[in-house]
Amino acid sequence: MNHEGARRHPPEKKPRRPDRERPSQGRQPGNSHPEPPKTIFCRVRDAFHVFARKSSDVLGSPWAFITAIAIIVSWAVTGPMFGFSDTWQLV
Repeated sequence: MNHEGARRHPPEKKPRRPDRERPSQGRQPGNSHPEPPKTIFCRVRDAFHVFARKSSDVLGSPWAFITAIAIIVSWAVTGPMFGFSDTWQLV
């Protein structure tokens, strides 16, 4: 039964199979040489990816949108109180 406008839940993520996981350090399958340690560039890039993912989850939420709209409306309402001055516009 298909309802127009009904919310669809995203499919649940399947857990990775152990045989498909990539080893993070140590020996690679079929390779006798250990993986070299991560450089500072790789660590910074990984940290940025984690930060970007978490911030996009938070900032892309409906609550973030409602908060932004509330700030804009309150800014517009206070305009006449400050005479629409240059300082008010910059705030």
